[in-house]
Amino acid sequence: MALPQFHFLLLLALISLLSISSSSSTTTIHELLRSHGLPPGLLPNSVKSYTLSDTGLLEVYLDQPCLTKFDTMAFYDSVVKANLTYRSLSGVQGLSQEELFLWLPVVDILVDDPKSGLILFDIGLAHKQLSLSLFEDPRDCKSDQVMKNEEGKMRKTACGRSVELVQGVYSNGEWSNFGALKVVLKVMTMTDERTKQKAIEAAADIYGVDSITADLKEQKLTVIGEMDTVGVVKNLKKVGKVDIISVGPAKEEKKEDKKEEKKDDGKKEEKKEDKK
Repeated sequence: MALPQFHFLLLLALISLLSISSSSSTTTIHELLRSHGLPPGLLPNSVKSYTLSDTGLLEVYLDQPCLTKFDTMAFYDSVVKANLTYRSLSGVQGLSQEELFLWLPVVDILVDDPKSGLILFDIGLAHKQLSLSLFEDPRDCKSDQVMKNEEGKMRKTACGRSVELVQGVYSNGEWSNFGALKVVLKVMTMTDERTKQKAIEAAADIYGVDSITADLKEQKLTVIGEMDTVGVVKNLKKVGKVDIISVGPAKEEKKEDKKEEKKDDGKKEEKKEDKK
């Protein structure tokens, strides 16, 4: 009597396992995110499959690397990995965002308080809060920009690095590689001459830095040179909290000045010809 009852219970267990497996296989990645308190639009429409381990490791597979836009451009590698817990994706790999001409890898994503309507992105060197409404719906992700467009090739190569900041500048519709950059940062702890000196020394420790100017009143540090921008920010983070205000080509203003000088020279030549 006990044996048939055991077989019956075993059969019920197998049926329940099959139903659970079936339901998990039919759950889309966007439904999975929603069930974990995260907005479904964190991942694009081009997801073809995903796996979720018992430990919470989420691996998402896309057709190919692609670009889309939220508040700024975002790059998804062909495989995106993260540890999934309720309202959180931690240890993210394969997702980068463009910030002030630079590509930064997304490290963690957190919805701390859904009532606030905000979602927090940890991009390694800084934290940014965005509206949850930006991620309500999954977006189209354009792979042709990555595979065919010259600018896209630069972005794909750049974003392929999971832990390094891209040393490139986007100017006048084109990407250029290493060049002199002007980086303006806000150092929150730079409040007196002592902390000002510490900040200057931290930035100066990076190879390639040509000049540093500090504005104690505004707590701003301007660094110029062909340097490792990541290294500068990492060193400054040892001094205190740092926010990136702007990044751009250091010689942009000089080029404009030269153009104006050429125009002036042209006008002078015209005047000379008129006198003749």
